[in-house]
Amino acid sequence: MDQRTGGHELKRLYRIKGDAFRGFITGQGGDGSQFLIVLQQPRFVVVQFDASGELLRNHPTSMQTVPDSKTDVFALEDAFGNMNDPALLSFLTSVGFVEGPIVTKRFFLDNHRIGVVDFPRVYSECLASPSDYSPDEVAIAKAEFERWRHQSPYELWLNAGTNLWMKRSGEIESS
Repeated sequence: MDQRTGGHELKRLYRIKGDAFRGFITGQGGDGSQFLIVLQQPRFVVVQFDASGELLRNHPTSMQTVPDSKTDVFALEDAFGNMNDPALLSFLTSVGFVEGPIVTKRFFLDNHRIGVVDFPRVYSECLASPSDYSPDEVAIAKAEFERWRHQSPYELWLNAGTNLWMKRSGEIESS
């Protein structure tokens, strides 16, 4: 059973709107390819998709971000806001990057813990092994699965410790 989907295959497209304050931006290149750029200190991870949302690759993460000692929220937003990283700026210029929402298919990069997950892991684990949980927890997980199935939110993982609940519109619902 796939831990990320609760054993249920939900095939769809995922709209993602970047949020520099949360440490990621999105946009398109001049050739129609799409990019998700995630700040994983001390580097940026650049994930590239084709125009139809199929994962192509993630680019080498040699682009340095703000120093580790500057991990406050303002430094994170500043990493994108001022575009003062010469390697990132050069890359974005070379691909003709224009910031905006993207649409992808489900993907997950295990090595960076970046991806789209149809259903939160905590609920997936509960549905996969209900005997390990209380009846109330199982009932909540089942209710959440129905809500997620009908409303089509999803989780966007940005690293091992950051996952955002996203609305169908691509905006953040909660973190």
